[in-house]
Amino acid sequence: MNKKELKNTKRDKQIKFRVSQKEYDILKNNAENLGLTVPSYCQMLALKRDYEKPKVAYANARLIDIDLKRIGINLNQITYKMNSLNEFDYEMAEKFTTENKEVLEDWRALLK
Repeated sequence: MNKKELKNTKRDKQIKFRVSQKEYDILKNNAENLGLTVPSYCQMLALKRDYEKPKVAYANARLIDIDLKRIGINLNQITYKMNSLNEFDYEMAEKFTTENKEVLEDWRALLK
């Protein structure tokens, strides 16, 4: 079965098992790092599905997403301000572009 067929499979059987608090914490942490729930993570392990390990933990990815959205908002505000000026300030535009290139390079290096 491929991934699509497994995803669309009706699941009418239930499996229960017990784990210690320490084991549960490990399962929960691993599941969160993959962006999965604990039951989905256990299914993945039981069925030996291969999931691509993320380059960034799920919690960190959410923080990165928030930061990138803030940067985008700032870019839009600065662009609007620059376009509303009667005179275009090339020096400010160059400085702004250089700083943004550095930020993007830092993010790309982090994601490698």
